[in-house]
Amino acid sequence: MEYCCHGCTNLNKDEKKIDGTCYMYGCRSDKRGKICGWIQSDNELKTMGCSSWTNKPTQINEQLTLF
Repeated sequence: MEYCCHGCTNLNKDEKKIDGTCYMYGCRSDKRGKICGWIQSDNELKTMGCSSWTNKPTQINEQLTLF
């Protein structure tokens, strides 16, 4: 992972949204203001980050062009 949320200065743990057993923190660098996905443990922050957002639009565009 090129950029991960764990230890990132843009991670905002004060802004925590809870949904059942999952939760999502805030992110000061994302225009949505949230990290890129729901997590069940802070350890998952080591496997996600800004580079996760970078790849998603490309994947969606490629999938749409196939159909």
